[in-house]
This record gives sequence, C-alpha cells and structure tokens, in this order.
Amino acid sequence: MAKKPYSILSFDNDAWWFHLKYVGAPEKEIEKARKKDVVLLDGIKNCLSELEKSSLKATFFSIGSDVERYPEQHKAIAKEGHEIGSHSYTHPHPFSLSREKFRDELIKTEAAIKRTTGVKVKGFRAPSYQISEAYLQVLGEMGYRYDTSVISLFYPGYSSLKNAFLPRTIYHPSPTNMYRRGELRLTEFPISGLPLLPLTGTVILNLGMPYFKAIFNILRLTNPVFVINFHIRDFIELPSYRLQSANRYSKTANYWGTSLKKKLAVIRPVFDYLSKHTRSITYSDYLDAAGDAS
Repeated sequence: MAKKPYSILSFDNDAWWFHLKYVGAPEKEIEKARKKDVVLLDGIKNCLSELEKSSLKATFFSIGSDVERYPEQHKAIAKEGHEIGSHSYTHPHPFSLSREKFRDELIKTEAAIKRTTGVKVKGFRAPSYQISEAYLQVLGEMGYRYDTSVISLFYPGYSSLKNAFLPRTIYHPSPTNMYRRGELRLTEFPISGLPLLPLTGTVILNLGMPYFKAIFNILRLTNPVFVINFHIRDFIELPSYRLQSANRYSKTANYWGTSLKKKLAVIRPVFDYLSKHTRSITYSDYLDAAGDAS
C-alpha cells in the first residue's frame, strides 16, 4: 500500500493593522488596530480550534513586533505543538531592505519568538512572498534551515505571468538564481499547486473544495509533499467587529465580507481531507524526517 503524501500546512499571521496600512488607511486607524487587532486576537484562536478538530499540525509565520504585542496568542500556538517561523519584524511593504536591515529584522524576530515562547526559529517566509537571492544568502549565513516564499501566482499589478514557470517542488536554491537548484544548504519549499493557481487560502476559498480535491489528486501522482498556505484572516468574520476602517478603506471588501460560516464550510472539509489522506507535518519535522534533503 502506497504511503500517504505529506502535507505541510502554514499560516501567515498578517495582522489587521498591516492590511489597513497596505490600503492607505490613516495612521490613527492603524494604531487603533495595533492595540486591539481582531485578526490576531480571534483569528489565531479560531485557527487553533479548527486544527485541533482535524488533528493537524501547522507552521505559523509571525511578525516579530506582533509577537511582542500579543504574547499569549503566540504562546498558545507553541503550546499546541505547532511550529513558529519568522515573517520579518515589521512586515515592510514593499519588502526591499538592505542585507543589513534584513538581518536586523531577522535577529529581532528570532529574539521576540524565543523570549515569548522558548521556540528557536528555523524558517522564514518573506512578506508578500518577496524573496531574493540576497535574502536567501543571509538566511543561509544565519543558519536557517528553510525558506518558503516562492509561489507560482499571478495577480494583476502584483506579479507577472512569468510566475507560471516558477518551481513548485522542494529544492535547494542557487545563491545566484533562487529559482534554480544549487548549492545553498537552505531548503526552499515553494507553495504547491498548478501554474498560477497555488494552494493558498485565497484560491481555495474562491474555487472551493472541488478545486482542492482535483489539484490534490493530480499532484499526488508525482509529488510526495503538499505545501499549503492560508492566512489568519481566513478565520475571522471582520464585519462583525464593526470597524469603521473595514468598509471605508479595504480594497478587498468582498473578501473580508465573506461570512466565517461560509469560509469554514470550505476550510473544514479541506482540513478533514488532509487529516484522512495525508501525513500532517511541520516544515522542521519534515526536514528531520528527510534529513534536510530535497
């Protein structure tokens, strides 16, 4: 009997304050959200509950400054046995830092996570998936075991159709071309999926369970590992909080307006399917099992 494929489920802990900043909300709205961020307060709690119901393990990529603001939520992640990775310290957008500033963001985030949860950071996901050869080199120099920022995604004004040709299976990247296999010891985990249709929360929630099952059954023929990415915002119903900024500034009002009931009607079957048909594992545990091999 063939072994079940592995599934590596991850979540970006992008806070509500970041989304307000991204769409140009006034600073007072952003600061208000930092003090009581509904995505972090309720999104993490709801997500952990759904993972427990399906007996799945996951990796959460957290912003260092938010780990400091919301320590209890991040302690809860670690307590449930999930992995916590770095998602930078401030989530700058666009993500275009010098090597020195990037290194500083990594150091601050590592310290925040270690101080709060006792967990040592081993992996990284770049904000908005904006990774580069220079960043990968820094990650390698600092002893990171993996990055998971490569994604075959097309979004008008955000990415190119050339992304259809990006890698979608695990590899060790080249220090001079991050999309080619090379000699970096760090492992790259691209998001799984078809060209331009990755297995992300946004795509899955829009196309539904039939899409997920179809892609899963196609890919499992040749791919022993599925890397799937959601965001914590996928586990809240924002309009119920009546934040003024939700409808005034968000350019993705329809997405945010989706009821939690409708989101969970897709997410729960996906989680149950992963629980029944895959071996759920974190990035680091997979590397331990595979010996850091791609």
